[in-house]
Amino acid sequence: NQAGHLAGVNAAAATLAAVRLAQRSGTGQRIDISEQETMAMTIFPALNVYSHTGADVKRASTTLPKLATSQAMEAIDGWVMPSDAGIDVWWETFAEFVERPELLDWPFADRDSRHEHEGAIDDIVGPAFRSRTRADLFHSGQERGLTISSIQTSEDVARCPHLAERAYFVTQEHPVAGTLKMPGMTPQTGGVVDRTPSRPAPLLGQHDDEVFAALKAAETAPGPANEERRARSKQPAPGLPLEGVRILELGMVFVLPLAITPLAALGADVIKVESASRPDSVRSGPMPDNRPRPGAYNHAGNYHLLNRNKRGVALDLTTEQGRETLLELVRVSDVVAENFTPRVLQNLGLDYEQLRRVNPRIILLSSSGFGQTGPWRNYKAYGPTTESTDGLMHLTGYPDGPPTRGGAGGFGVAFTDVAGAYYGTYSILAALEYRERTGKGLWLDLSHYEAGIATLPEPMLDYTMNGRVLERAGNRSAERAPQGAYPCRGDDEWIAISIATDDEFATLVQALPLDGLDAGRFATIQSRQREHDLLDECIAAATRTWSATELEATLQAAGIEAIRLLGPKDVWLDPQLRARGFGELVAAPAYAPEIGPRVFPRPAWRMSTTPAKTRSSAPAFGQHTNEVLTSLLGLTPSD
Repeated sequence: NQAGHLAGVNAAAATLAAVRLAQRSGTGQRIDISEQETMAMTIFPALNVYSHTGADVKRASTTLPKLATSQAMEAIDGWVMPSDAGIDVWWETFAEFVERPELLDWPFADRDSRHEHEGAIDDIVGPAFRSRTRADLFHSGQERGLTISSIQTSEDVARCPHLAERAYFVTQEHPVAGTLKMPGMTPQTGGVVDRTPSRPAPLLGQHDDEVFAALKAAETAPGPANEERRARSKQPAPGLPLEGVRILELGMVFVLPLAITPLAALGADVIKVESASRPDSVRSGPMPDNRPRPGAYNHAGNYHLLNRNKRGVALDLTTEQGRETLLELVRVSDVVAENFTPRVLQNLGLDYEQLRRVNPRIILLSSSGFGQTGPWRNYKAYGPTTESTDGLMHLTGYPDGPPTRGGAGGFGVAFTDVAGAYYGTYSILAALEYRERTGKGLWLDLSHYEAGIATLPEPMLDYTMNGRVLERAGNRSAERAPQGAYPCRGDDEWIAISIATDDEFATLVQALPLDGLDAGRFATIQSRQREHDLLDECIAAATRTWSATELEATLQAAGIEAIRLLGPKDVWLDPQLRARGFGELVAAPAYAPEIGPRVFPRPAWRMSTTPAKTRSSAPAFGQHTNEVLTSLLGLTPSD
């Protein structure tokens, strides 16, 4: 239930923001979280391609060349994931690693030519991979700087030495379930905050008397807390929840900017720090209308989506002056967020201890693939790397097929990228609340690997409690039948259907209808599970006669869980999402009016009093350098 878990993280973040505002103003509000919008953000690059170029990205086929498209490849004892982004640029090292010198000859030696012969490369590399173990390919590859990762099962994750050294799993006693080993709180805080839940999951009704008595006492108490609350409720309407909070963002690509963007929408003053020698790589696309213009690095759709409501400052942190200037900004800030490789800040003299000397109340979020400690801390990690190691990819796909990953034909974003971003947003808000209570700053060690595991508690607990390793099951469920994605009339039109009860199945038989089906043969969930293949064939034959839109309306009206499958174009045109205002039309920035207004997604929450909205477009490179350094540090333009 990835949608539910990620929506829960979003709900926690929005609640913390609302509580912060209520504490300042006495004003509460309603928070509305959409699981659909939460999951739509997992394909935001594909959404951006459509809104900027009109191209409707399709899902990737598992029959495409494996190495070039970051798909699973076989090893002796399972599957591994080669990330093409980390191999193509290290081609000579890769050829030596797999002991295939022919990869250095024409036509494979040239990068452009390699892309024309991807299938032949798979034929050469495949046998080399199949002769080695997952662990060998993973660790030996990483030692050479190659992003090859092991596709791990829940057992692998539970026994992972990296997680053991980081004490990721925690244990807790439960009065019925006994001793539980489960994922601890994400992110890590170096032991400052206890990551074990403060109490085990309650028994049904266990705390009824305690809770109702406490609520009744709180309602009638005349103490200062209630008087203060009543006084705040009479104050003028509040501003945004994070007004007065300043965040320095030292990040690029997807995860960190995606984590910080909702905080900017909530009112934080976010200062994005870049250097000309290392600009944000998301400035590469997609270009509006597929037309690169002068200054195109300021026009890219992904850059604008991820950097709205931020100010841009150019600083070269490799120089002493750049580092000193950053430390002066730290002195007047609340949060520093970075996604450098571990040790980079330390090598620059900008690690947490140094930041604390300048500002004892500073909060530092360090976002990385495998975290700041542990034997894998220096391993290279792209989205496919952590998506494969966290256990999700092992569970995704059909029983008789390879593990598969999400995304949209190369334009998608790894699931762990979005999970890491959502946990980043939440953790900064939680750290601000911690500082309000204690007066202390905090170092947040956010591992995308661990963020992905945190969304998989069911398979993890199934292994630690029962010793059972869940396997790929396609679209099927152990509790429901039938469940699957079924073809509809038209080009690549599909509908997802999930049946929970015998009565729902009887309704489905009548609604489709499934003429000639022996309903008694499939009257129970056990019988439907046994003959799921046959049932799928019968349902697919019926759904092919319907349009997906008509069938969705018919089945929903009958009380059946059914929804048509949406591509990027469909998401933007979906009536439900349009009614909720998922897309926001943002005017072109003043520095580039020629790129025109564009639609961007809002955060997945709706807050009744302080709705998140775009107040300013993404900054041009270094646009606010003079403004920030003069207003915050008192420097002059000549300085």
